[in-house]
Amino acid sequence: MSDEKASDLLAYASSNTESFSDRPFHNADALILSELAYIKWENLDGDDAGIGYPDGGSLTLKEAIERLDPNYTASLSADFQELLIALKDNPRFNDMVLSNYCVRTTEMSENIKEHVELEQFSAIVFSYRDEHGENRNFISHRGTDGSLEGWCEDFNMAYDNMTEAQKSAVEYTNTVISSMEGEFDFGGHSKGGNHAMYAYLFCDESLRDRISKVYNFDGPGFIDDLCYIDDEGNITKLDPNRYQQLLNALDGSAVCPYDSIIGQLLNEHDFIFVDTDEHILLDHDAFSWKLDPETGEFVRKEQSDVSKYLDETLDEWLFSLPEEYRKSFMTGVWGWIYSLGGNRLEDIGDAFKSAPFTTANSFFNYIANLPEEQRNQWILGLCTLGIYAIDNYLEAELPGFSTLKNKFSEILAERNISTPEDIWLYIKEDPVVNTMDLMQSFLMDWDVLKALVSATTSVVLATYLMKLLKHIVVYVLKWLLSFVVSHLAVIAIVVACVIVVALVINFIKDHWDEIVSTLQNCKEYVQEKIAEFVQAMELAVRAGVHAAIAGLVYRAEQIAEMYLKAGDAVVDLIHRIGEYASRALREIFRVYHPLLYSVIRTITGLVQEPVTIDMTRLQNAVDQMDRLARRVQTIDNRLDSLYGRLCVSNIEQREGVFTSLVDMYHLSKADINVDQGNKIRRKTEAISELFQDYKETERWVLAQIGG
Repeated sequence: MSDEKASDLLAYASSNTESFSDRPFHNADALILSELAYIKWENLDGDDAGIGYPDGGSLTLKEAIERLDPNYTASLSADFQELLIALKDNPRFNDMVLSNYCVRTTEMSENIKEHVELEQFSAIVFSYRDEHGENRNFISHRGTDGSLEGWCEDFNMAYDNMTEAQKSAVEYTNTVISSMEGEFDFGGHSKGGNHAMYAYLFCDESLRDRISKVYNFDGPGFIDDLCYIDDEGNITKLDPNRYQQLLNALDGSAVCPYDSIIGQLLNEHDFIFVDTDEHILLDHDAFSWKLDPETGEFVRKEQSDVSKYLDETLDEWLFSLPEEYRKSFMTGVWGWIYSLGGNRLEDIGDAFKSAPFTTANSFFNYIANLPEEQRNQWILGLCTLGIYAIDNYLEAELPGFSTLKNKFSEILAERNISTPEDIWLYIKEDPVVNTMDLMQSFLMDWDVLKALVSATTSVVLATYLMKLLKHIVVYVLKWLLSFVVSHLAVIAIVVACVIVVALVINFIKDHWDEIVSTLQNCKEYVQEKIAEFVQAMELAVRAGVHAAIAGLVYRAEQIAEMYLKAGDAVVDLIHRIGEYASRALREIFRVYHPLLYSVIRTITGLVQEPVTIDMTRLQNAVDQMDRLARRVQTIDNRLDSLYGRLCVSNIEQREGVFTSLVDMYHLSKADINVDQGNKIRRKTEAISELFQDYKETERWVLAQIGG
């Protein structure tokens, strides 16, 4: 909650003093009673102060607040302290009667396996007179407090079709409604909202008609296989008609912040989304929600894109994983939380603040030391979550993604493929043929092509290749994550080395001007040596680069020449095969059809073009080659003479200058070799073209004489 603005809920609790007869009970009142469920009403002074379940007495809200232990009240947050003060003197609330306060908590043990049976349940009844003067009761269920037991039970709700607290909520509801008069409303914040909905679904059928409304304030929903198991082991599965009744009871009374995450998990009913003074996750605190202090109406705001994205991603992930995978994942997380030795969730946050790397390392070590099967299931669950996160992000951001997704689903359905494992088995039968079959069916559809054009093509194709090979990707990611977990110490050392190197480089960059300034203040001798070294290094680098390029060019020319020779050999082979075939055919005609053979020879002689040999052109090419060879020899002799003179005069030259001149000699010679080599190659190609005419002449003559 913002420190600059008082809570709207506290302002409403202080200023709205009209009775329920004048202003009927509504959502803001239900939220206040749901928040009061977090108060530990067992901390009361006085012998007759008990309001316990099921045989305790009752107290007005004002009496109960006045009898709270001062030490306990002082330990509450400022928001709860102000709320109790406001309600104690407010005639709208202070005459409410409190009764049937119930608390059931299972302490965490050293045996992690026993955490499956954890329970944190608490509820209390608030009774008042409604606008018709009739007695009305509100059963308020406590949500998750900061204890590890409460949060671990929340994790269990992701895979358990009935938690111990949900079972207690049903038993509590049946007992309370049977023993009290009047109509009932249910409500709760966070997990309390979940308990209120579960109690409505599975309480006795004969009692449900006395329940009018169910208020869910940012509470999560349920998994698919929801059921109720009584003490005798009888199982009652969820009735769809009863679930529809719950949706009707929730209509207009389900409220959550516009950035909600917890309340969107596994829920199908519509919410009223409200504006808040906090951001995502922190806005789960109901004291941050905005409402009109005069009317109690919430300030509505459209659900954020982040909330929609996380809602869809987490729901798809939870519904797609088998129960044992969800259980392995959740128990892995809260098992690590318990291993840290804290008692409340805030202790985990403090551990990260005080020693973030040690705390994070403890998590990887804990996962690495899990039994192999559970560790593999945990890693696979994490990889699956990543795939759904990417898939939903692309669907939200890229046009045409839904078209591609639906088309691919149709293609898989035609081949009776419904799971990632089915895809893997189908491809495994014949990797090449079956992969091409899927891709061809996918890409030959016109709607798919249009969707590809409208989307960012490369990203969409990459996404669907990943979806096509989803099974493989999951196991690759699983292996990679397993490797990271197993080799965390080595990876940490490598990362530390990289960080050190990066820091050194940044230090040099940041202090480069200081280094240069220091060097400039050195003696003249040092400056000259540095300049000579830089110049020599530059020349050496240039010479090395040029030599490397010259070598590459030479190798490339050799390879090209090799391929040209190979091509000529292939062409020559084809010509020879044709000649041999022609000779064989002519010999057959000559032996068996002499007359036809004579006619063919006559026609061939008439149509054959005369062969001419350009001797002048050939002689000119040979002369050019001779002149070019003499020129190269002359230049080479001059360079050798220069090199000799440099060696003789080395005594009078400084070593650095001589080295630079020798490098220039090698560089010049390399350039000449490359340049003249190219010219020689071009001349050779020209002569080869001339000789090609003679090869054709030779073939024709041999053909005429039958040779």
